[in-house]
Amino acid sequence: MVQERGFQFEQRYVLPLFLIAMFVVGVIAVGQWAYLQSINEDNETHAPTVDLAGQQRTLSQQIAKAATLGVQQFQEGQTNTYVSELATALIELETGLEALQSGDEAFNLTINNNTPQVDLLYRELEPHFTEIRSNVDCLVPLLQGISQPIGCSDDPNILLTNILENEDNFLEIMNSIVLEYEREINQELVDTQNVENLVVTLEVLALVAIAAFIIYPFTRRLQQSISNLEDAQQELNERRESAEAAQQQTVTLVNNLQTILDVNEQITSVLDPDRLLQDIVDIIKERFDLYHAHIYVYDQSKRLLVLTAGAGYVGREMVSENRIIEIGNQQSIVATAARSRRSVIIDDVRVSPTFLPHPLLPNTASEMAVALISRGELLGVLDVQNDTEAAFDENTANILEIMAKQIASAIYNARVFDVSDRTSRREQALSAITERIQGSTNMEEILQTAVIELGKALRVPHTALELKLPADNGTTEE
Repeated sequence: MVQERGFQFEQRYVLPLFLIAMFVVGVIAVGQWAYLQSINEDNETHAPTVDLAGQQRTLSQQIAKAATLGVQQFQEGQTNTYVSELATALIELETGLEALQSGDEAFNLTINNNTPQVDLLYRELEPHFTEIRSNVDCLVPLLQGISQPIGCSDDPNILLTNILENEDNFLEIMNSIVLEYEREINQELVDTQNVENLVVTLEVLALVAIAAFIIYPFTRRLQQSISNLEDAQQELNERRESAEAAQQQTVTLVNNLQTILDVNEQITSVLDPDRLLQDIVDIIKERFDLYHAHIYVYDQSKRLLVLTAGAGYVGREMVSENRIIEIGNQQSIVATAARSRRSVIIDDVRVSPTFLPHPLLPNTASEMAVALISRGELLGVLDVQNDTEAAFDENTANILEIMAKQIASAIYNARVFDVSDRTSRREQALSAITERIQGSTNMEEILQTAVIELGKALRVPHTALELKLPADNGTTEE
């Protein structure tokens, strides 16, 4: 009798408990759906924002390239083919920046969702963009041979230098903006993952409660609930795998951008050209997990590409061989990149006519060479190799080209510093020698002071001074 009453009691409350539990689960599911919908809407806003921000970097480089080549054609008296490209790129750059800051339905950006940090970066970007725009506006009519706006310089080199200098700063700040966008996306992914984990936990607890109260009278329903839970877990796993794949892509992009920042930090902290190039190739090989990386420096007087820095032991061995490549060599990818002043990629070196093998690098399968150009001058070539075919995709190539631009600027600055430093040391040495000689009281002390100070200035261990004096009979005595 007691068992029957207990069973009747259980039957009486099973359905209400089941409905309550189902209601709780439904509320959780609706909340989860609403939250995911809001996240999806945010992602739909962020995706075009990040894409458009990335395009602004490409457009700034396109402006620098078109301006450089346009000035070159202008100075050579050729028909200018880059004016249209330069003007179009400037319009697209200005339109994109306006859309990123104020919103534009044409770019799927209806409102400005920028954080205060991003707005601050855009304010830092504005003066550099203004300089680029004003100098392009002066350069375009000059290249077309028509009158310029009032206040413009008629020297194309001055206009080009202003464009390139401000483009470097523009590109650096734009990289920071993209990094900030990526950081915001990563944070949203983390928040979404946490919410999903919480929702799954609540759903599991609700299902466990259902099972605990109705498992005895409704065994078959419990089995169905377990099956539903497994399906939900499978769907969660699939979504988690998809999120992890997207996150991995983001991490790869962030790592590449971090490599650019690290190279830039190294560039700004080292002024010795040889050490600078060696540090750069070591960083590039390590961060991109490459088979090899080295840099050729261009000797303009001899039209030779001289291997100056190579990563690791193999790279140093190749440098010690005094390896050189003539710029006219048709079989060299390095020479091809130098002549064309652009990037050259070989997906499979075994079938390429522009590949020079080296016994110290027997496993090279693919190769990329990037011309190092600063202020319109060819300074060298960055050459990277990998032991897998087709290793240099579009993203990697873009990152390496950005780094090549930084490296070229660093080489140029290091050379300028080196010349200035040597000149300064010579002037200091001459000043010291003059001051010591003026303080001497006789010829012997003057000569002795000159010998000592000259040895210090020349940094040699031994210095001698030989005088030839006329003798009484007209001959010369030493």
